[in-house]
Amino acid sequence: MFRDNVIWVDFRISKDIRDKQVLSFSERMKESSARTQARLRASNSALEVIRLMLDKEPRLPRRDR
Repeated sequence: MFRDNVIWVDFRISKDIRDKQVLSFSERMKESSARTQARLRASNSALEVIRLMLDKEPRLPRRDR
């Protein structure tokens, strides 16, 4: 007869690991969201600067052909 290979798992440890992974995922998502918001603010301010620069530049009149 062969002995069965049995793996004993302590589900309390397994649950603890899963809980930490969920928390880690949640923290990563919050950090990602914060980075995205910062990038959007930077993009919007850059666009505003470009708009202001374009409004201040004298425009050449179009020549009719």
